[in-house]
Amino acid sequence: MAFIKRNIHCALVITPGKVDHDPMWAYPLEAVRETLANALCHRDYGAPYDIQVKIFEYSLCISSPGQLPFVSAGAACDSRNTQVSHVLKAIRLPVHQAKGVIRISLGAENSLEDVRRIVDAMR
Repeated sequence: MAFIKRNIHCALVITPGKVDHDPMWAYPLEAVRETLANALCHRDYGAPYDIQVKIFEYSLCISSPGQLPFVSAGAACDSRNTQVSHVLKAIRLPVHQAKGVIRISLGAENSLEDVRRIVDAMR
């Protein structure tokens, strides 16, 4: 996360009536954390490739080697790497079975709402 935070944009938002400013990251940090946890948890450790984090001017790409495990609609998703999943839970990284993509989407949606509110307040 430190690498990503050092290399993505962060705006400082000043709220009227508030003494301090709030950071507004280019990407919602909770969604980025969830994406990294998913990449670690579902990585195919038999593949000879590493997890990659690529930061471009207008995008952030996190890729993990291996195929996504097949999950039928409505079924619970098991981690490919249960030991990694237990370690991630122990260090309090977000690992919620079959909820990662939903949490990532909600984090991005909430971040977009924050941007809209700020732009509306500036008008």
